[in-house]
Amino acid sequence: MFRLNKNGVIIETNNRFKSLFGDITRLCDVLAEQMSASNCLQRLAEQSALHFEDKAIGRNGNELIVSLSLYPEKDGAGAVMGFDGYVIDITEKKHLEERLIRAQKMEAVGTLAGGMAHDFNNLLTAILGYSGIMLKSIKEGDALYKPVSIIHNAAKRGAEFGKKILTLTRKEKMEIKPVNINDIVKSSLELLQLSIPKNIETVTHLAERIPFTNADSSQIQQVIINLAVNARDAMPDGGKLLIETAVIGGDGGPSGAGDAENGGFI
Repeated sequence: MFRLNKNGVIIETNNRFKSLFGDITRLCDVLAEQMSASNCLQRLAEQSALHFEDKAIGRNGNELIVSLSLYPEKDGAGAVMGFDGYVIDITEKKHLEERLIRAQKMEAVGTLAGGMAHDFNNLLTAILGYSGIMLKSIKEGDALYKPVSIIHNAAKRGAEFGKKILTLTRKEKMEIKPVNINDIVKSSLELLQLSIPKNIETVTHLAERIPFTNADSSQIQQVIINLAVNARDAMPDGGKLLIETAVIGGDGGPSGAGDAENGGFI
């Protein structure tokens, strides 16, 4: 909470205000450009109260999002003598809202991708079917055998790719079963090929004879893809994306967090 004189100078604040903004003297010292203090006061003179959200600069130079309310204090003749106000730090609330919106967008994209994958598989079914018939009707030495084989194999790879997209976007109950994390990493990299630019080198260090672990493969794949996409966005000028698997704890070395039934962690 705070009080201003009629010129917008801060004359009184509570401790919370000081913890947010320090020892400032004018409201315009904390507000961003979207709403200057003079504009606030000019608008307030024509209204009984003013409420708005704006960006503000905190005491450490950090950017905040605040909800600000101002109320005029008038004398008997109606002249403005000063202003009372309060400010609420809604930075975290806004960030949570943004994350929720992003999550909803990702859900919509997943639904769209799932539908497209179904249509894609329907197209490939015809290509696979007719190319399979052609392969059976021509011999290996025939001039058409090689190009038809290429068509058929490409369609099979496309069908596998479509299955992976459907697995990634499905909304079924989690299916927990023994999985090999290395296989999930390799499958994830196939999906990521078109998303990782050429100026980023992708390197994998996958531990040999890694034990199976109980998990939902599509959930683990989603984690790997999210981490890789975040890493890509953090390297706009290129770099190296390293994906490594290992066993820690148990016989695999220290884990710093105990072990999982004496078997360690992957």
